[in-house]
Amino acid sequence: GDLVIAGVESLSEGFTLPLCKITEVLGDPDAPGVDVLAIALRYSLPIHFPEEVIRESEQLGDNLSIEIHGNRKDLRGLVTFTIDPVDAKDFDDAISLMRTGDGGYELGVHIADVSYYVSDRTAMDREAEARGMSCYLVDRVLPMLPERVSNDLCSLKPHVDRLTKSVLIQLDAKGTVLSHEIANTVIHSKSRLTYEQVQEFLDGNNKNGDVVIPTEVCEVLITFSELTDLLIKQRTGRGALDFELPEARVLLDDSGKPVNILKNRRFKAHRMVEEAMLLANTITAVTLREHHVPFLYRIHDKPDEAKLAAFGEIASELGYDFRASRAGDDGYIQSFIISISGKKHEQLLNTLLLRSMKKAAYSPINIGHYGLGLSTYAHFTSPIRRYPDLIVHRQLDTYIIHNGKNTGKKDEEYYKNLGNYITEREIITDNAERESTKMKTAEFMKGHLGEEYDGTISGILPLGFFVELDEFYVEGLVHVSSLEDDYYEIERSGIAMSGRNRGRRFVVGERVRILVARADKDRGEVDFFLVEKGKKKAKKSRK
Repeated sequence: GDLVIAGVESLSEGFTLPLCKITEVLGDPDAPGVDVLAIALRYSLPIHFPEEVIRESEQLGDNLSIEIHGNRKDLRGLVTFTIDPVDAKDFDDAISLMRTGDGGYELGVHIADVSYYVSDRTAMDREAEARGMSCYLVDRVLPMLPERVSNDLCSLKPHVDRLTKSVLIQLDAKGTVLSHEIANTVIHSKSRLTYEQVQEFLDGNNKNGDVVIPTEVCEVLITFSELTDLLIKQRTGRGALDFELPEARVLLDDSGKPVNILKNRRFKAHRMVEEAMLLANTITAVTLREHHVPFLYRIHDKPDEAKLAAFGEIASELGYDFRASRAGDDGYIQSFIISISGKKHEQLLNTLLLRSMKKAAYSPINIGHYGLGLSTYAHFTSPIRRYPDLIVHRQLDTYIIHNGKNTGKKDEEYYKNLGNYITEREIITDNAERESTKMKTAEFMKGHLGEEYDGTISGILPLGFFVELDEFYVEGLVHVSSLEDDYYEIERSGIAMSGRNRGRRFVVGERVRILVARADKDRGEVDFFLVEKGKKKAKKSRK
């Protein structure tokens, strides 16, 4: 009854199948965490840190003496704070903001100085490079760096001094950048805030549970909200894309069992942090580029014209006017995204449009970032969880802050190979995270077999159509084999399925009622039956 991991050993002579041996026994599949652990191992994600890495992290000192402070810009008097998810374990970015006398702003983005603690070519560094980034599975984090670094020394906890790299940005009254400074700093965060808590305040309620936001922080949040509006206006003006694509949030009980599947909503509070981080990332990338320093850009190529044309056809079939020939015009695609906001097919069209785009990647060769509408961009704000950010921190330290020279210790070939490797790690990590969510979603729906729910047709495939439920943020498949009144085929447009004999159609966006027929936890699949004239007995399964 235990879950086992088997490895292929060899092909023995006389046998047509490979022989395998058990490499690890994980335990009872129903024991807490074993199911998610299996996904981590399936994707070869590292579960434990080597002893050398742990030992190295434990030797790091936490005595931030006055000598260390003396070599840094002292920003402990600033009103700084962090805004993170309610269940966050590490806080690597903090914000400060002041109005200037001419009606402008001074924005401070303060990022945990991981490079101070994790030196190049140490055991921690080699392990971080191999992992590439942290992986956020549904019930745990597989961190890039040991807990001593990620959850302690480099976590910008409130009411303690922390070493940071800060981007201090001067903006005018319209939110245009006038000047900036990048410095090694020390901060003292005043508050650890959550997105929900900040949104409550912005909506007019300063009290969230038993926590009250300090008055001095409240004043900054009001200013921060105003500046964010200006930055969003500038981002829209340059044609940057801003998709509204909600994600599923799985709530687990103490034993790891799913108790609800919610839609993660994007608040104004999220936008505030996003805009500040985008600005800091952009400024650091431009600074390093101007100094001809090698590092990994975050790049995003222009979309494929044929894919955009195919998207245009689908949009037209749904009654929306998207002209692929105008996709190259500045701001055209974003204006289309805005035009469908709140419409019946918004989520579907956003998803399809995103799929027509190319994937962002890491590379030492800068081709710009199409999605953000930026000619130069990099990742700087998350060195705890992304290796490219750690590289940017080191390069800033060596060549900008300490005015060093590019010695060419690591050539472009190294950065090319590293960029390709980290991009591959990102794909693997995303797939593992997505699979862990799907698995827990199926496990949750297994407890609702035979129940009926209302939903909306969210996608069409040759094998059936997907339905997104109203009550839970869950999607399941109505298989064509369960539609027994006709022989159904997907239409050329891809947005509908119709019966060959009677002509009945199922169209994306149509409201339907379903019955939960099957939930396969191992495959992460959920099947529905269409409910008409009474319930059908669950009998068919996905092929």
